[in-house]
Amino acid sequence: MPWTCPTCNKTFAKENQSHHCVVIPLESLFEDRAPHLSELFHGMIDLLSGIGDFAITTSRKAITLYAANHKAFLGVEMKKKFMDIWFFSPEETDEFPVFKIVRPTKKKYALFVRLENEEDLEMFPLHLVKGSYDMIMGKESSA
Repeated sequence: MPWTCPTCNKTFAKENQSHHCVVIPLESLFEDRAPHLSELFHGMIDLLSGIGDFAITTSRKAITLYAANHKAFLGVEMKKKFMDIWFFSPEETDEFPVFKIVRPTKKKYALFVRLENEEDLEMFPLHLVKGSYDMIMGKESSA
């Protein structure tokens, strides 16, 4: 049963789930950064619109996308001139444009991709992110 924090009103999969209990306006995360990053982020969200229902939450340093079951499947860390995104995979892959791999558990990997400009969206690994969404939702990927 989902739990909603009474202080910040964010919804999570588990009761009293640990989180940063702050509400940060999305667009404020683009302040003092390269002007094109907001458009790049929104372009990525447009690409993701077909994978399933998700919610976007913010914290002081990051943006997190939660699947329909209130579990995180993708994160975005904003930098001055680019953004790094991470998402989960049941398998390790060095498929471009993945530049970093972390293994947080025995059953999943966190894959990292850097987005710097509009051309990076043309190489965006949508099938891998769809796999992350499906894995977090507990179903096999259709990608």
